[in-house]
Amino acid sequence: MIDERVAEHIALYTRTAPAEMLESMVSDLLEVEGLTAVRQPTLLQGRLSEALAVLASLTADACMKLGDVRRSAHWHGSARLAADDTENTRLQAMVRAQAAMLPYYYGAAQDAVKLAREAQAVHGEVCDATALACAAEARALARYDPTAAEEARRRAEVMFDRLGTTSDDAFRFNRKRYLLYMSGVLTNMGDIANAQPVQDEALRLYGGDSGLVIDPALIRLDQAVGLAVAGDATVACDLAWSVADELCAEHRTRIVLTRAGDVLRALPAPSQSLPRAVELHAAITTRPQ
Repeated sequence: MIDERVAEHIALYTRTAPAEMLESMVSDLLEVEGLTAVRQPTLLQGRLSEALAVLASLTADACMKLGDVRRSAHWHGSARLAADDTENTRLQAMVRAQAAMLPYYYGAAQDAVKLAREAQAVHGEVCDATALACAAEARALARYDPTAAEEARRRAEVMFDRLGTTSDDAFRFNRKRYLLYMSGVLTNMGDIANAQPVQDEALRLYGGDSGLVIDPALIRLDQAVGLAVAGDATVACDLAWSVADELCAEHRTRIVLTRAGDVLRALPAPSQSLPRAVELHAAITTRPQ
């Protein structure tokens, strides 16, 4: 029954607002934690640890989206400990690949690269986890080492081409999610010309599913960052404003507002005092969450 409920959380996660997701997982987290507090037979303990690793990773991701960085880091730590209590190296890789998102959005890119490389090291075969980790490595590297980022991007492309994943479930690395990461890689490298067709394809693929809203919002904010870098300050601010304004309250979380703030930071210094930039800054710092 626990396995079934965990599978249900995985299936619902990408289509559910983070606060709602946290509420729905609480009872299962408490139940699994209570069972693992008493050492079980080896086979059962391994299955419980796998369930706990998945639930902890989903909890960490939801906390990240809500901007609760400290709790997110703690839950990512719990996910890694639980995964390492199993022999499932694919799961060990996945929780580390997922954890790499936290420093990418809220911390140091170097920390994201470290976690992404650890994920690839613990499970050497190509799977959703290692392909995601490689893409995460490339996206973070693009912030400070374009040459290494390009090498990681090419490896991620080769790995992704071997997957054939189509599911939108959490922990699966389908084409839409791959393009989200490639959008970040190219935007961070300043390669706006090549980023645009990637973003257009990604948004086209996401466009047919109204239940997936955070990823397309982040892609549109990548577009806004690109416009800011290119010097189209007003258009960039207008796009960032519209992304935040169009999201319903339960999805207008800190991760979206943080990325909107990146648009302002990408503007040339003289443009940051433009009226539209000042208005965007006021909007994202006072926006209720």
